[in-house]
Amino acid sequence: MRRLFVPALVVLCTLIPPASGGGATLGRDDFQYCTDLKGAFKTNSLYTIHLSRAIVEKSRAWFADLRLLSAGGTEVPYVIIGEDHRGEPVKTYTLAITDYASRQESATITAKLPKDHRPISSIVLKTDDRDFHKKAVLSGSSDGKSWRILAERAIYDFSSQVDLRNTKILFKPSRYRYYRLKLVDVRSGGDHQQAIKLKYEGLDFSVNEVRKKALRIQRMEGVTSRSETKGAVYDRKVFLDVPVELDKAGNSVIILKADVPMERISFTLSNPYYSRAVRLLYSDRGEDDSYRSLSRSTIYRFTLAGRKEAKDYIEARSLKHRYYKIVIANKNNPPLDLQGLTLSWVRKNLYFIALNDGAAYSLCLGNTVLSRPDYELKRFITRDNLSRHTAQPVQTGPVTVNAGYVPAPSEGRNAKIEKLVLTVIIIILVLGMGFWLYRLVRKIAHENDSRGKPDG
Repeated sequence: MRRLFVPALVVLCTLIPPASGGGATLGRDDFQYCTDLKGAFKTNSLYTIHLSRAIVEKSRAWFADLRLLSAGGTEVPYVIIGEDHRGEPVKTYTLAITDYASRQESATITAKLPKDHRPISSIVLKTDDRDFHKKAVLSGSSDGKSWRILAERAIYDFSSQVDLRNTKILFKPSRYRYYRLKLVDVRSGGDHQQAIKLKYEGLDFSVNEVRKKALRIQRMEGVTSRSETKGAVYDRKVFLDVPVELDKAGNSVIILKADVPMERISFTLSNPYYSRAVRLLYSDRGEDDSYRSLSRSTIYRFTLAGRKEAKDYIEARSLKHRYYKIVIANKNNPPLDLQGLTLSWVRKNLYFIALNDGAAYSLCLGNTVLSRPDYELKRFITRDNLSRHTAQPVQTGPVTVNAGYVPAPSEGRNAKIEKLVLTVIIIILVLGMGFWLYRLVRKIAHENDSRGKPDG
């Protein structure tokens, strides 16, 4: 057995598949898809490629399998930057309240920002109160004397009956330091208000009994925005005629086979009034037990004091996933008339520097084992300094299937093979040690027996 032991180990070790090294040379046949770049390229010039929806759908999350190859098979470094044109980060200021005046049906608050501040585009009222409905008139001033009306909005909370609340007042970016907020009770008969009147297909969803009362405000916050920049550019994937099923609880359930990342999901609905809680989940396999929670929010549409209020989208930043599940809580209401859904994500552009004059390049993707590349170019071309570079746009051809592509063993399969081989090696080692111990014990016993026998 000793003669067979070492050769057996050698044979088993050769069965373990080699790890895919980071420095291995890649070719088109290592990828399921490729698209050729169009144009004449000059050495050391910067170029940019819009990563289209077709590229996004066929690549892996984070574009881990995306490689830019020259005609000679050289891997060309690149960097991917989102087209969101970020300005300064959003900043929140606490306003100092300088005056307060109260009347029977209104209250006026005067407040000011810190001396050094950026323009703000919203004021948020921080309050723990529930079940209120006020008209808010916001004015701004540079000196605290001459005032200009900036916005007239409704602030409200109906959370004891429906999941609706708004304490934010939006307006165009303002450099004013002083702000005056007048809160007025919405007029109706008696001490109570019928806040919302909603009727649809014979069902009454009205919100009643919102009591008139003074609103206790803990603080006021001024918030800046990114509107000083161009804003983000989005790519989209639209789903029409989406199948909707009802689960046992009467919730509307929608399954989307998306294969794209997401920043926002928008609903196209024909219903005149609604307010529904929505849960968003994701999965890469699609089995019922594989979905994980991504976001919870509310979509609504109604008329409040003659003004239309609507939110038909959910903000939910997500990496690329194969499936998304949307669950809409209907409670006792009829299902919404869903006409379509739109997934949006910030457009991604790839930047690279040409290696040679007149070289041909291909963008290849669709490889299950490659890791996300780490190129040093990302240290020199960044979102912050991109405006100082001039990049020439490059068009791509159609994304085509490589006939010579041979799938590499997946990392999961390699791991299983390695585990199996190592298990067999351990079993052989244990058996070998057991056999050796057995021989050793027998030898010792035999020697003891030999010493105990009398000389004859």
